[in-house]
Amino acid sequence: METKAKEKPRRIFVSSPYRPTAEDESERKMQLASNIRRATIACKFIALAGMEPLAPHLYFTQFLDDSDAAAREQGMKLGEDWLAMSDEVWAFTGSHNNISEGMLREINQAEKLGIKVRVFTDPEDLIRDYLCYLEDEKEDVEEENSSAADGAEREEDHE
Repeated sequence: METKAKEKPRRIFVSSPYRPTAEDESERKMQLASNIRRATIACKFIALAGMEPLAPHLYFTQFLDDSDAAAREQGMKLGEDWLAMSDEVWAFTGSHNNISEGMLREINQAEKLGIKVRVFTDPEDLIRDYLCYLEDEKEDVEEENSSAADGAEREEDHE
């Protein structure tokens, strides 16, 4: 009996700003929350689409202090290992098309490794575009089914 090997899901490396750049402390907190939200939504979409999201900036910051230069560098190096295992890099720049220092490093690394990089403004845009694509696909299938049914009716009329 032949068993089919389960195809591994595509690994998508999520690159997006993490560290806030605002001067004001309350602004920094809001910016950090927004950055985390953007990456989390991207990961959720990628997972729901049947792919494997790799978001080192969401994971490594749970135990490495991003505000400490040595810990940040350690996190970046660990993230580069994940990047090397990825099939693609999806960079989410935000509405201001912000490519942070860390993102630029990840994008450059991906290009050196020959890994495809896709750039999106926000995951919400990606989700909207994907839902529109699915709706168009559904309409195309319905149209094809309707045309096929019309053709079958016409053949019956001729018999």
